[in-house]
Amino acid sequence: MSRIGYNPIQYNPAEISLALAPEKNNWGGKTVIVTAKTGEFRLEMRPEVELNLEVQGTATFSIAPKHSPKESKKFLGLYRTLLANKIQGALKKFVKELEIVGIGYKAELQGDKLKLNIGYTTPQVYNLPTGIEAKVTDQVFIAISGHDKEVVGETAAQIRRIRKPEPYKGKGIRYKNEVIKRKAGKTAA
Repeated sequence: MSRIGYNPIQYNPAEISLALAPEKNNWGGKTVIVTAKTGEFRLEMRPEVELNLEVQGTATFSIAPKHSPKESKKFLGLYRTLLANKIQGALKKFVKELEIVGIGYKAELQGDKLKLNIGYTTPQVYNLPTGIEAKVTDQVFIAISGHDKEVVGETAAQIRRIRKPEPYKGKGIRYKNEVIKRKAGKTAA
């Protein structure tokens, strides 16, 4: 069993402030509010876990089980990682890079819309969610960035899903440095 949920995380209270919302969320747990120069980020926690904040010079927080250990231990590592990602994202942006492979395949950015010419009869248009930025270089490299790691990863996955790389020629949209397992085509007898 992983013990990552018990590891405390340190942060600088001059850059980030953590607070608990006074009201309970939909699950009956607390909502953690992470505030930084870049904005305010919220994480709804389950009632099975509780957050312990200690501020002395460098602040630390840890997550502990609240009720029965068997039921709440399964959420410790998850919420520790989610909260650590919120703190890290408040300080700097997360980036996912995509690459378009194929003859004539290209992408262009039009405001908050990503226009993809990837072998379909009409160009595919993807509307970027709020808080997400995209940058297209050389018409084949797309960099998705934002402060929320979950939203950045989901946006990159949705764009990749528009044209997954096929196994014969490798054409499609893939993550940067992703290895596509190639198949041999049919051979003439």
